[in-house]
Amino acid sequence: MRKIWKKIIILLFVICFGMSILVGTHLNRRAIEFSSRVNTENQNLVASTARYDIEQLFQFEENQNYYSFELQDDYLYVTAREQGIGPKLTIFNVTVPTAMTKISTFPTNDTLRDLDVKGNFAYIVTETEGLMVVNVSDPTSPQKVGTFFDPNITGAYIIEVVDTFAYVISNEWDPFFSIINITAADPQNFTLVSGNDCITGSASDLEIADDFAYICGGWGSGWVEVYNISDPSSATYLTDFHGGNKQGMAIKIEGNLAYIASGIHGFFIYNITNPLSPGMIGTFSDFGFSNDIEIRSNFAFIADGYDGLEVIDISNPTSPQKVGSFTNDKYFRFFQVSNETIYVLRSQDGMVMEANGISILKVEYNVLHPKSIVQVQTGTIETLHLELKDDLLFIADHDLDIYNVSDPSNPIF
Repeated sequence: MRKIWKKIIILLFVICFGMSILVGTHLNRRAIEFSSRVNTENQNLVASTARYDIEQLFQFEENQNYYSFELQDDYLYVTAREQGIGPKLTIFNVTVPTAMTKISTFPTNDTLRDLDVKGNFAYIVTETEGLMVVNVSDPTSPQKVGTFFDPNITGAYIIEVVDTFAYVISNEWDPFFSIINITAADPQNFTLVSGNDCITGSASDLEIADDFAYICGGWGSGWVEVYNISDPSSATYLTDFHGGNKQGMAIKIEGNLAYIASGIHGFFIYNITNPLSPGMIGTFSDFGFSNDIEIRSNFAFIADGYDGLEVIDISNPTSPQKVGSFTNDKYFRFFQVSNETIYVLRSQDGMVMEANGISILKVEYNVLHPKSIVQVQTGTIETLHLELKDDLLFIADHDLDIYNVSDPSNPIF
């Protein structure tokens, strides 16, 4: 009778999950792969990590210096200074990444620095004119809408646009943080609603997340400043925290975690659940120079200087693990990620501040050659079925075994 009940339980289990009986079932969950292997003595449960494979699709070089770029839909917008000609906005069609095509240029008299593209408009900060707005509804024929100038944004070089406000950092070696209302149709009627002197000796990046602005200190300053911007007309300094010794090159916020690229010190992960008291919970260094960082799901992509592009598994933020990399003879500075395609601004020499070329890379998640991270003896000869639901792994052999795999490196029966 007991054997009959066991068979009924197994049958109900299989029906509930709508799976046919398999030997050696192969399953995936996040970056973890579970597989069953049958042998003559014991059933081995193996949890494995997958890797990212990266290949170069295309390289583009011109006789000019690139300052910044922004990817929107099928277009790449680049601010640059072409030698012998002057500053300009260049727009590329990247519908087919392997055949990136320049479709227009917009020359200006002022040095163009950072830009942010929202909808039909490119918002560009310049060396002396302030904030320039360009209509890019037709990328083949960009048109200048106008400029907004205020003495506080002279020498502006970082911009982030969120909803109806532009957040700007100016004066590179004595940074000033400005918030500009950009609702007016004519940029001349934009309004600077708030401004604060930064305490950092320099600033290299700005991230807006919910009601907070995070300003990452650059060369000679590893501090991150936090501002409450719930009322943009009265931005309030809250606190600052150390972002990694002497360099804080870039910062990204995902949920309650801050990821900071910190030059020769790699990158750091901070818990910012309480913005008034951030705490470091993880770090990773591969002895390159972390210039820029992007977060996609459970992975951090890092522009790591001469070490190229690094891919780090951050599913466990207290213990980041490298799962992929790509390098050539170029120095990787900044990049943009679109699905499986990465666009990199790179230079020949790490001592040159501006980039002079674009590399396009393809990244592919690869589970063909996993790395075993744990092995569990199930104590039976034959496994009939595996099923993963949330953090529980169900194993149907001659009994029904259940493992908690919330920590894949330590399954608990």
